[in-house]
Amino acid sequence: MSNLTYRPEIDGLRAIAVLAVILFHAGFETLSGGYVGVDVFFVISGYLITSLVLKDIAEGSFSFARFYERRIRRLLPAMFIVVLLTIPFAYALMLPTQFKDFMGSVFANSLFLSNVYFLTQVEYFQPGAELSPLLHTWSLSIEEQYYLIFPAIALLLARKSRGPLLVAVLAFVLWGVWMSYTGVTDDPGKNYFHTLARLWEIGAGSLCAFVPPRARSKGASALAALGLVLIFASITLFGEATPFPSLYTLVPIIGTMLVVLFGASDRGVGRALSLRPVVFIGLLSYSAYLWHQPLFALARLWAPTDPGPLALTGLTALTFVLAFLSWKFIEQPVRFGLGWRAIRRGPLFAMSFAALSGFAALGLAGYLTDGFLSLRSNGAALTRIEARIAPNWGLAKNCSEDSQACKTDPAPKVLLWGDSFAMHLAPALLAADPAMRLEQRTLSGCAPLPGIAFLARNMLPSVAMEEAADCFALNDAALDLALTSPTIETVVLSSPFEFHAKQLWSKDGSAYAQDAAPAAIAPHLHDTIARLKAAGRRVILVSPTPESGFDPGQCAAKALRFDRPDTACDFPLSTIHNAPVFDMLAAGDTSGQGASAYVDLRALICPDATCDVIRDDPKGGKVMLYRDGGHLSVEGARALGPDFRRALGQP
Repeated sequence: MSNLTYRPEIDGLRAIAVLAVILFHAGFETLSGGYVGVDVFFVISGYLITSLVLKDIAEGSFSFARFYERRIRRLLPAMFIVVLLTIPFAYALMLPTQFKDFMGSVFANSLFLSNVYFLTQVEYFQPGAELSPLLHTWSLSIEEQYYLIFPAIALLLARKSRGPLLVAVLAFVLWGVWMSYTGVTDDPGKNYFHTLARLWEIGAGSLCAFVPPRARSKGASALAALGLVLIFASITLFGEATPFPSLYTLVPIIGTMLVVLFGASDRGVGRALSLRPVVFIGLLSYSAYLWHQPLFALARLWAPTDPGPLALTGLTALTFVLAFLSWKFIEQPVRFGLGWRAIRRGPLFAMSFAALSGFAALGLAGYLTDGFLSLRSNGAALTRIEARIAPNWGLAKNCSEDSQACKTDPAPKVLLWGDSFAMHLAPALLAADPAMRLEQRTLSGCAPLPGIAFLARNMLPSVAMEEAADCFALNDAALDLALTSPTIETVVLSSPFEFHAKQLWSKDGSAYAQDAAPAAIAPHLHDTIARLKAAGRRVILVSPTPESGFDPGQCAAKALRFDRPDTACDFPLSTIHNAPVFDMLAAGDTSGQGASAYVDLRALICPDATCDVIRDDPKGGKVMLYRDGGHLSVEGARALGPDFRRALGQP
């Protein structure tokens, strides 16, 4: 059991963790797995906290009041300052709904439930997540939840012997590994934030506290070096496509455990981690972690597109400047004296409770009042801008089944079939022909390809089939409708065909290799088109929009809000991220297996090889073509409507 002697190499390990996370969020592509720095922090926290608790229990001096006093002094003051200073900037830069959601995160953070809140709000690797200034507090909430339950369990099980507690922690960790493999939920994006998918990682660090130090044993230096290799391999080789948490999570977890158990400050890896500059960064790690996400998020909320490498590098430097100031003038005085010991335990608890309650009340009030909308002098204007980038569901939000809300006529002649990239075409079709008898059969994420489905990568087959069931059902029903309906004459198909971003699964439960997906999609698409044409249907295939790698909808909203030039959000056609999809569709269109008509949105959105995001409205004003990273806004779709007339066979 650790005697809690200061170990500088642990601070060195913290330095690696915080640099990995910050540089990952700054967009350094070589650190595509930098998010595993959080997992390194989890192991370190579990080791240190468990060592402290076991030591106090063994000496008969454990005190819940003293334990939580230490946690409060360590964690809360710096966090309070960061949240307090972030709120006014978020208010100034965010649209009302964004600020409402932000205030919801302030409320959740005050209750140590940030991870639960973000589990219902965002997916960690989705572009919108990087605009959340308090997104990073999810990991702090996981740790705080552990701190709330572990001491009581430890005191109950380890009062006479550490054995029962060791067995309990080991069983919990093994169960957690299994849950990471199978998934706590069917949604990988939710698993990322889920307490049960993460708490075991802190437990893995706790296991290290039960093991006597092995730093001077034979082979210790080699094992510590292996641990560091595993950590760096995770940071550089993992990426957004790596399922996480999963069995892959064991790589950085085991690596950190090896360094903790076998590192020593006087040799090998431990000596390198104990170098003074590295240790100093480690000492700043908590404050640096607190500051980096608000700085990056606020910069992204202000910048027209992405702040860019130079700006993000500058923000990284600013992060450590603020971290030093926070460490020197907040963390250190509160933890170790320097005048702050005048705040005794009782007043400290009272002040902390009051601050948490205040932030919770403020956050809840902001959430319930739509981001204090009534207090904004420009609230009406901001609401109008926000409405222009609202989701474009087409005829209705849920059109996966037969519904009157998803028809403009009881006897439709045109069937719109596909995913959300089909939904957003409904206003364009109706703008082309206001009298169109249209039916919409759509489901987000479900391309119009019977028998195959696009899902998050590396799912278990059983989970994948459960996730894909609705898509398979929709496509079977839509195809049957298209082939047998006595009124349907035209079928409009569209999808981003995300083989470059997701994994393709077949109805028999097998997954296609990533490089095989494009070759698999084309035959399914051609077969679907051929069956429709053989039944006498006119088939119109519509491409996705050109995707820029940033969010044109947010950029357009900021351009209108901050009176920026219309061209501030335009992007070159040559830089689009989904060019392979256009190549696939164009190849099919020229192969003789193509649709009756093919609408290439590149030609409509990108005249002269520059893609428009904002255009002049012939009737006056401005048209925002995009509502987010790829979907057309309602007004944008309507603006393109006249260009669909030829595809519909109209003059």
